Amino acid sequence: GLHYVDEIRNPKEIPNWGIDVEISEEELDLAKKLIMAMKKPLNLEEFRNEYKEALLKLIDAKLAGREIITAAEEVPSAKSLMEALKASLEAVK
Repeated sequence: GLHYVDEIRNPKEIPNWGIDVEISEEELDLAKKLIMAMKKPLNLEEFRNEYKEALLKLIDAKLAGREIITAAEEVPSAKSLMEALKASLEAVK
C-alpha cells in the first residue's frame, strides 16, 4: 500500500538488511508465477482506507457511549517460503 513519508523506514535500519540469502530456482519460478497471476490493471476505486473507516467507527462508538472491545491480533504461523508461495499461487487461481 501507499505510505506517508514518516511511515517509511530506511532499509539500512532493518535487521539483516543486505545479507545474501539462497533462493532456489523453484522458489524463484513460483514467485514469478504468483506475480504474473496477480498482475492486473490498476483500479484505484478498489482501494479503501480501512484504517480510517475503523477509526471513524471507533469514534462513533465512543461518542455513543458503547463499550469498545478490541480483537486479539492474529499471528500467522511460520511457513517455509515454498509453502507460502504455493498457497498464494493457489489463492489467485
